[in-house]
Amino acid sequence: MKIRITRVGTHSVSMISGFFHLVYGCIAVALVFVSGATKGSVALRGPVYVEGLSMAEGVNPIVAPRLLVMPLIFAILGFVMGGVAAWIFNFVCRFTKGIEIEVGRPARTAGKPKTPRTPIAQSSQPGAGPK
Repeated sequence: MKIRITRVGTHSVSMISGFFHLVYGCIAVALVFVSGATKGSVALRGPVYVEGLSMAEGVNPIVAPRLLVMPLIFAILGFVMGGVAAWIFNFVCRFTKGIEIEVGRPARTAGKPKTPRTPIAQSSQPGAGPK
């Protein structure tokens, strides 16, 4: 059975895209913090104390707040770009036939063949049947 997709919901595509970009942003921030990339070249100058945070400890007070906002920026940009992509898809589908997807039943597994269903036999004992 073939199905043709000729229109997608712009808002739903935007929401899904924004969510996935939020997840990507969180993973990217975690990797940056784990890798110690927040130290930068400031760590070469020795320990510098700013508001109780030490550069020798690997926390750069200039880069860290920006990194904490990065997943939100990723999510906003993902939301906007998902909406733009959905709008472009809907616009192009006006002139084309859309995307054709073939949906079928799963192939039978090579194993035990299916047995046909048989009705449940009524018991011949008195009082065992339905009342």
